[in-house]
Amino acid sequence: MWQIRLKEAPLSVKWLISSFLVLMLVGYGIALANAYDKTQFTPQGTAEHFRGDGEWTYPATPSEIIEVAHAHGFSVPLMFFTVGLLFCFTGMRESKKTFWLVLPFAGMLVDHVAPWLILYAGEGWVWSMGIGHGILGVSFLVFVTAIYRELWT
Repeated sequence: MWQIRLKEAPLSVKWLISSFLVLMLVGYGIALANAYDKTQFTPQGTAEHFRGDGEWTYPATPSEIIEVAHAHGFSVPLMFFTVGLLFCFTGMRESKKTFWLVLPFAGMLVDHVAPWLILYAGEGWVWSMGIGHGILGVSFLVFVTAIYRELWT
């Protein structure tokens, strides 16, 4: 049985983890700003980002989607693994932790498939991107909140 608890960590480790999480939150915020800039967080904006608007923008090419998917395919799982590993050392019940640890990886699968569905199956699949991003965002907030609570209360 695991006996490591974040609340028992030395002050230096608590500050290290807290600083890391602040920068992760900043990075997540920048990612949200980028997504807003491209889609305005609307179904129409998302559809136009991938399928073009017929007048000013062109549909995304498979090469463009692969380029973005390549970077995100490595960085997003690594981010969730790292923060999820810290989350493992909180006092939350094991069954709840397991649920929250599996959920973002399901969200990532949806998120990786969504651009292809929007581009090739139609803009009716825009909801899949919203679901994937929503799962990732909520999971990340749960992780960070639980970790900070464990560290500093």
